[in-house]
Amino acid sequence: MRNSRLIQLVHCAPLIAALILLLGGAAYCAYLGNVLRFLPDESDYLTLAKNLVSQRAFTLDGTTPTAFRPPGYPLLLAAGMLIGLDVAELRWLNFVLLAGSLLLLAAIVRRMTTSAWAACIACGLFSCYPVLIYTAGTFYPQTLAGFLLLLCVWGLPLMADETVKPVRLVVSGLALGLLVLSVSLFAVSAAFILLWLMVTCRSLRQVAVVGSIVCLAMSLWTVRNYSQMGAFVPTSTNGGFNLLVGYSPLALPDASVNAGVNIDIVEYIQRGLTMNEVDRDRYFSQSALAIMSQDWIASIKLYLKKLVNHFNFRNRLFTQSAGSSVNDIVMFVGYYGLVVFAVIYCIRTGKNMGRFESLVLGLYLADALVSSIFFTRIRFRLPFDWLLIAFASIGLWRYVARKLIHL
Repeated sequence: MRNSRLIQLVHCAPLIAALILLLGGAAYCAYLGNVLRFLPDESDYLTLAKNLVSQRAFTLDGTTPTAFRPPGYPLLLAAGMLIGLDVAELRWLNFVLLAGSLLLLAAIVRRMTTSAWAACIACGLFSCYPVLIYTAGTFYPQTLAGFLLLLCVWGLPLMADETVKPVRLVVSGLALGLLVLSVSLFAVSAAFILLWLMVTCRSLRQVAVVGSIVCLAMSLWTVRNYSQMGAFVPTSTNGGFNLLVGYSPLALPDASVNAGVNIDIVEYIQRGLTMNEVDRDRYFSQSALAIMSQDWIASIKLYLKKLVNHFNFRNRLFTQSAGSSVNDIVMFVGYYGLVVFAVIYCIRTGKNMGRFESLVLGLYLADALVSSIFFTRIRFRLPFDWLLIAFASIGLWRYVARKLIHL
């Protein structure tokens, strides 16, 4: 009798954890209230959403069309505003996505291991990585991005000789398309996933289904940008700004690696004020490339430093009160614990690595290589850390936990 109750509890564990997360998230959002801690990013996303509702336009100032921020997350916030949610309640939407991500994580791990115990391990590792909960309390698109990435992966054929229904491929394509429209750099991840499908599954039909949906989503946004801004903008116009932040000569060496937007690029911003958004983005990009060309060796060294920093457990925060030594300890143990589990799993798996493992490693490393071109922040990495949790959970189950419980 006890064993049967334990088994039932194990099967229900992800759902119970998701419900607890929703309830705890509601309390956390009530505690945070209407305060915005990270400006101007959070304010920009809320302003875009408000203008979508009131002006029926994607604009920051109420009149001028913009593409500086991708549209995915503001659209989600606008949908919440349409049904009358206030700031605290809008914040809770992130926890709905977080709970959905936890269920998707458990579903993927259980699918890969055929074990409810492994799904429990995934929930346990999630609880050891509270930065995901902290980020859900902010108006940043990374929580949405994590959910969409897991949804995309859930719909793909993850194991050899596995066939998935066309509807799941459609869901995967929709999730991937929305993902690119939520965080621009995921365009690289989309390209990698399509390449992975072509190489590992060798199915042009699957590539065509997923790829066509992604292209359709991007084309709709691109057409909007061309019609309202008169320029070809497939994702956003913040690439030049981010590149300049990563290579500004006005930054201290350590700041340029680990401080993100804490550095001083006022000189360039002032020059760009007289330009329209597209020209300003082009000017920032050209300025960054000009800086890099002055000393390519130093630029390459800086890139390598940023690549290492991508795997850092902390950042120097613009809002200094948001950091603490306790947070650093928790992040150090949580993140590097996941990394160690994942590395051991890779070593143990070796040449027998399957589709899922190659997908996770490829996405994780591709993100590191591309993000380091600009500047690195922990929150940029968080959607991929969901896959790291899945990876570590599967490894723990296959090589440790299964032997301990004699299954």
